[in-house]
Amino acid sequence: MRKKVANAAAQLFRDEGYASVSMRRLAREVGCTPMTLYAYFASKADILSHLWEGIYDEVFAELSALTGSIDSPADRLTAVAAHYVRYWVGNPERYRLVFMTEGVSQAEVSSFLESCTAVGHYQLFFGLVRDVLGQPGEADLKPRTEALLCGLLGIAHSHVTISGYPWCAPEVLTRQIVSALMSPSDRKEP
Repeated sequence: MRKKVANAAAQLFRDEGYASVSMRRLAREVGCTPMTLYAYFASKADILSHLWEGIYDEVFAELSALTGSIDSPADRLTAVAAHYVRYWVGNPERYRLVFMTEGVSQAEVSSFLESCTAVGHYQLFFGLVRDVLGQPGEADLKPRTEALLCGLLGIAHSHVTISGYPWCAPEVLTRQIVSALMSPSDRKEP
């Protein structure tokens, strides 16, 4: 039943928007009473969190599978980064659900981040960047890894939301970002 509810919710959120779907509407769609629905999910935000977590689990399972087959740290980071972008570009409805759902409050996002494994999944990237940079200090690792993630999501966002523009291939852009990450950070700022 949880899967049936989650699938119906994903479709309704996509078609009608998260903000305009009520638990009562979702219960009607699934063919149950609202009270039955609450037996499976505490709230609409709980359903959305469940959907997000499933997506994160899927993408990071794919990324983790890549890491064991590539020896070079730089090649491993490049492959994982490229697959991460490819996943979002190849699944624009999932990208929109996770990163562009309107009507989600900051409190709901914070609750999701505190209660799920999504944040922990991103440790994969911190480990890959650490391997490439040769055990940098936290003061160097955190901004570089977060800049990488922001850049990768920027590539996905551009390809998903402005698909009519002739962007360079995601792999080309990903290589540029990873290359910049690996360049020395001791350059003088202008």
